[in-house]
Amino acid sequence: MVRKQTKVAPHPPRGSRRASPSPRSAGRGKEAAERAETDAHREINFDPQSETLDAEYQAWWQQAKSLPGPERRPTYLKFQAAFDARQREERRVLNNAFRFWFACPHKACKRTSRCMSDPHACFEHWWPAVPESMKALFRFYILAGKEGLSQPDAARKAQAQVEQHAEQIAQLEAEQTRMLAARDAEERQRD
Repeated sequence: MVRKQTKVAPHPPRGSRRASPSPRSAGRGKEAAERAETDAHREINFDPQSETLDAEYQAWWQQAKSLPGPERRPTYLKFQAAFDARQREERRVLNNAFRFWFACPHKACKRTSRCMSDPHACFEHWWPAVPESMKALFRFYILAGKEGLSQPDAARKAQAQVEQHAEQIAQLEAEQTRMLAARDAEERQRD
């Protein structure tokens, strides 16, 4: 017995638009053409590495507010993925600045001399061990940079503020040392 095979048209790739109107919109002519035109305006292409990602999101959101949820969700998820990737990369840069890779147990981090594993988990693990004076210097440097100072001026201002708050920082470091000692003792008891 020989079966007769019928040819099935292949599905268009995901994300592509059909060139011809769908069977549901056939016969509606002008209305279908207008809908296809507005669908083209709803799609947005953006560069996830863009420095203007926040502005692009705000511009898209102003247009997307009027759309039903299912229509705006795919683009929203693309933006969310881009924001998450940017946050991971910023955290990785911070981990590298504090050289957490030096004490990291992951071989890839040590081999490349930079954070290669989960940057958030690495930060959560190593940030409490950073001396309070370094944390204060970092925070003051960021604040000075936000004032528009050059890097050398921001570094000088941050160092001056650390010296100004030296007594408070010393108290915090003593507290931090006690906390780390308690954490280490607790880990030793578990082992």
